[in-house]
Amino acid sequence: MKRTIFTITILSVCLSGSVTFGIAPIGQPATNLQKGIWKLGADYSDTKIDLLAENTKDAVFFNEGIIEDFKINLILGKAGYGITDGWEVFAGFGTSKTDLCTEQKMQWGDSASIETDTFDLSSGTDYAAQIGTKLTLYERALFKAGVTCQYTWFSMSGTLTKEIYKDDTFFVKDDIDLDSSLTVLQIAPGVSYQLLYGVSVYGGPLFQRIDGKIDGKYNSEVFTGKGSVDIKEDSSFGGWVGLQADIDIYTSFNVEYQMTGSSSTIGLSLSSKF
Repeated sequence: MKRTIFTITILSVCLSGSVTFGIAPIGQPATNLQKGIWKLGADYSDTKIDLLAENTKDAVFFNEGIIEDFKINLILGKAGYGITDGWEVFAGFGTSKTDLCTEQKMQWGDSASIETDTFDLSSGTDYAAQIGTKLTLYERALFKAGVTCQYTWFSMSGTLTKEIYKDDTFFVKDDIDLDSSLTVLQIAPGVSYQLLYGVSVYGGPLFQRIDGKIDGKYNSEVFTGKGSVDIKEDSSFGGWVGLQADIDIYTSFNVEYQMTGSSSTIGLSLSSKF
């Protein structure tokens, strides 16, 4: 009965239309699944990230440079399976949403005037998916060492509102209809240590690569058009730490923090073995 309630809860969360996407939690670096055992769970995260925009094409309305303060969250339903006692594979599926509220300042043409561009984005509800693997490299007494590799894809669509001010005076308002997809590759070697029975801490270095492309249709008070821009994470290296607590012999709960030079993420995970 408890397993049935847990499964229904996970499915309900995954199908909710109000969830959003961010950088996924990693969890323990080494697998805790034995051969032939399944695990079901759900991940949630809250992420703040700066992305580098470059290689604009076909339009002037995408500004190259650092786009600050993307605020993105995640929820994924996940399933894992023990290939061997030290090797796990997993996959996940969820929905995605992205929010952005920021501004950029620049010189107005050849004059001394300052142009301020404000951007406000709240995307629609889209989809996200993930595949990955965990490998145990070393295990002795209270210590474990391993590596997790995971690849996450998500789409993003919505309307970006751009308001242009010249010397703090409103000039023009533009709407850009966006359609994009982004990928996140994470490679996370690490170690874990059992502090108490059922309670472990873990962490290690993190390599993270984010790539994507944004396509847009431009609806201005002056003209219309379309264009695209490539985006990526400016800094790919960082670290991660977390804590896992066992609720019972089957179910565990994780809380985790990830950081690179361009992003910070707080993540939560709940999973149960079957």
